[in-house]
Formats: sequence, C-alpha cells, structure tokens
Amino acid sequence: MDISLTKKKNIFIFYIRYEIAQNTYELRIEKARFNYKSVLESIFDGFLFTAMHGSLVTSSLIRETTENEYANEGYRFGQEEETYNIVATHGYFGRLIFD
Repeated sequence: MDISLTKKKNIFIFYIRYEIAQNTYELRIEKARFNYKSVLESIFDGFLFTAMHGSLVTSSLIRETTENEYANEGYRFGQEEETYNIVATHGYFGRLIFD
C-alpha cells in the first residue's frame, strides 16, 4: 500500500504543527530519562525554533521602517489595524520549510 505524495506532505505538515504546539523540550527530557544527547537536541531545537520565529515575524511586518527607527515603534497594545501580513508569513514559512 503506497501513500500518495500529497498525503505524505499533509502528514508531514500536520506533524510539524503538532510538534510546534507541544512543548518538545519537556517531552524529550521525559522520554530520554536525562540522556544528555536528547537534552542537547532539545536545547538546539529550541534555538532553531526561536530563530525561525524571529525571522518569520520580522519578514511579515506590514509597516516598513527607516534604519534610524525601531522596528516596533508605532504599534500599540490593543490596536485594531493589522500588524503582520498573514499571506507573507505563509509564503515565507513555506519557502523556509520546503526549499
């Protein structure tokens, strides 16, 4: 029984979303029973996820700033207008994962 490429891709995407939603650091430590290699892998996974998230947020900001201006300047808590462009975010994340 062979699973089509589309189904494999959907399963992979679901797995990525599930892993992001879970706290992988704690799960891996529980499963590893304090195996130092798994702990190091979890720490580096966290670093990678943090770097990817920061890059994703930076690339999807709607408002452009000058080099003399702080990137988040002008945004207020509770503002009604959008801060991030979800289409740009989706495209960036797709290129990051699948290219």
